[in-house]
Amino acid sequence: MITLVLVRALAAATPSPAPATIPPADITSPGIVGFAFTFGLALVCVLLFLSLTKQLRKVNHRAALQAAEDEADGAPQRPDGGPDGGPEASR
Repeated sequence: MITLVLVRALAAATPSPAPATIPPADITSPGIVGFAFTFGLALVCVLLFLSLTKQLRKVNHRAALQAAEDEADGAPQRPDGGPDGGPEASR
């Protein structure tokens, strides 16, 4: 009995949804502005990735030159490949 009253009260309290109207596509699509923005963002990302690759190649090249120079000087090497200056080198 109480359950039936509660069900009827809840059914009466919830309004039925109104039919949805779908707006036209020219209002909801991003259009040429959205395309241009997305294309520009992708282009900027590609240019940044290319620049990063260029900078990393420079760093690797400089490290290889430094290692070759240290090897030519006959500087003792640490196990990790860096020059061994000993404990006094940091002072």
